Amino acid sequence: MAFQGPTYGLSRECQLKASCRFNRLNAQAKFDIELAMQAINWLQSVTQIKIEPPFPEKGFQDQKDFGEALKDGIALCQLMNKLSPGVITKINTAKSPFKEVIIEASRNLADLRVEKQKLFSH
Repeated sequence: MAFQGPTYGLSRECQLKASCRFNRLNAQAKFDIELAMQAINWLQSVTQIKIEPPFPEKGFQDQKDFGEALKDGIALCQLMNKLSPGVITKINTAKSPFKEVIIEASRNLADLRVEKQKLFSH
């Protein structure tokens, strides 16, 4: 098939949608629940807090459950304080928007000298 040049309009939207679907499937294929459970267990042992899946009766099933369990940022903030005591002075336990948690975590990780390209951008 010959290169057709850039796509526009509806063709572009269809191309992007197909690409997103492929990337989502590819991400699911790369996700390893065993490694995720090792990370959860390590995080629980270091922070001494219980990390529950969204539906405890089902346990952790996939990356959505994994992300949902960590989304509020409390466990990650606790971990950062264990690794570098006092780096986070106030942990917001209220259900704040995910973006705020990521921005705050990025600021604190930058203070810990994590490389800029490895941080979340906002």
